[in-house]
Amino acid sequence: NMTFLGGPVGEAALCAGQHCGRGGAGGPCNVQYLLEDVDWTRLMPWQKRIKFGAHAMSFGFVQPIFLATDNVSLGGYHAMISQHLNGFAAVGCEQQDFHWDSGFACNIPIRRLNFWSNVDQGNLTLTGPGYYVEPNLAYPSYGLNAGLMQ
Repeated sequence: NMTFLGGPVGEAALCAGQHCGRGGAGGPCNVQYLLEDVDWTRLMPWQKRIKFGAHAMSFGFVQPIFLATDNVSLGGYHAMISQHLNGFAAVGCEQQDFHWDSGFACNIPIRRLNFWSNVDQGNLTLTGPGYYVEPNLAYPSYGLNAGLMQ
């Protein structure tokens, strides 16, 4: 349980992927933030609640995910994913406003899927709901929106 009071805040009250990909800080890229009973009502009206990719390399703006076990912490949704994962609009996720860093809010089960290897496996491509879109090869997506894993 947490209440965010006033401000000012930096980029947002809760920043995902802080320093992701910079100077060996790889861990912050590959995370799920689990929220429960978070109260955002005391933030100033112009302040963001969450931010994807705070001072991060490209994948820090795409990979983090926020999850909630309640109907309060994420504005009534159970998952919030990056605005760069545009294919999830086709499976019922709804793009949010500035307060949620324009992320996609979802009430379908969404989780992270990670692959680890000690040798180069080449490029992998995820397929399935949410990834049936044209790859956006521009920064910061670099095709992650279409499941391209490099």
